[in-house]
Amino acid sequence: MRKMTLNQDSLAMLLLCTNLALHQNQVKVKPFTLREWNDLTKRLKQSTLGRPQAFLDTDLNEWKEVLHLSTEQAERVSMLLERAGQLGIELERLQNLGIWVTTRAEANYPRQLKKSLGQKTPVVLFYAGSLDILQTDGVCIVGSRKVDETGVFFTRKLAEKCAQEKLTVVSGGAAGVDSIAQEAALKTGGKVIAVLADTMEFRIMRREWRESVLSNRLLVLSTANPKAHFKPYTAMERNKYLYTLAKYAVVVSSAVNKGGTWAGANENLRAGWTPLFVRSEDGIPEGNKMLLQIGGLPINRLAWDSNITTLRDWFSQKDETYRQQSLFGEDVAVVREAEEELNKDIYETVWPIIAHVLKTPRKETELAEILNIRPVQLKDWLLRAITDGRVVKEKSLYSLSVRS
Repeated sequence: MRKMTLNQDSLAMLLLCTNLALHQNQVKVKPFTLREWNDLTKRLKQSTLGRPQAFLDTDLNEWKEVLHLSTEQAERVSMLLERAGQLGIELERLQNLGIWVTTRAEANYPRQLKKSLGQKTPVVLFYAGSLDILQTDGVCIVGSRKVDETGVFFTRKLAEKCAQEKLTVVSGGAAGVDSIAQEAALKTGGKVIAVLADTMEFRIMRREWRESVLSNRLLVLSTANPKAHFKPYTAMERNKYLYTLAKYAVVVSSAVNKGGTWAGANENLRAGWTPLFVRSEDGIPEGNKMLLQIGGLPINRLAWDSNITTLRDWFSQKDETYRQQSLFGEDVAVVREAEEELNKDIYETVWPIIAHVLKTPRKETELAEILNIRPVQLKDWLLRAITDGRVVKEKSLYSLSVRS
């Protein structure tokens, strides 16, 4: 078996930005959030230390002096670095399970994520399978956990067609549309990229997953600790990786103003990561109808039932037509309406995540760190939640109201 090799920058990043091998007596020491790490990286680059590996060769006093860290910040770095031996053992354990690690400091880190996400690029990625699959053209297929029979049929046929044309299916690995698409593509001999929000270690132990990984047809990715259980905000964060790793995206079914599918599709429309196609057939959910109104491109079974063109060509032609129309201003009104609709709906989209985190009363700064959003944006949402009677503020702590 090949051995996991990581450079010194990566080792420092794993120690400082993950909770790998943190024991019970260390749980009070919190790894750096993405925003905190980006700030620390900026300080490093502007200093004589230069790179993350410098943390492994210097001490607390130098960090305070050169990086202008407070005593508390420097001690936090020191405590996180103390578990280097524990980390080595944990990495070896993961390797024996077939789970590997890469970071933003490694050459094999997915370029698509860096190009699309910039400073929002995750620091660490866990993966099982061949990263070569990332070099193929991907179609992100997403949808609700509860999907009707028409949606199930559509998902299977689309995934099978992708497999036949050597288009890789990008899936979130969740129940419903995600799992249906993954299973159909693999059974047809295709390839899949599954981006998980939780339980990676458990998933790859399943026989069907493991066999697909070992045959280089399934690549499993996650930014979460492979042992981690489901957390709503981690699942929401995962959405952007699904879209940025795909060339095209298809929404099979979506609710309106709630759920991960709706949130991810809206985020993609705002960011413009990849063309968004939405299933357009009789009896589609209300979320599909709304997404089509605010910028989604319609797709139905005629896209692959026709013998005239391939699915790959169909995607390309529709995308080019849409871009040309937008260039000549024919869709300006649609774009403006979309922006208004998205601004109106985003509060209701993120509220379930905020509510979940506020099951424990928290300060505004702590909440912003957990959700990885700007404090000014969070303040607007909290004020609205207080106005709506969903949240109460006592001194500096925010918590759910009794009626929430």
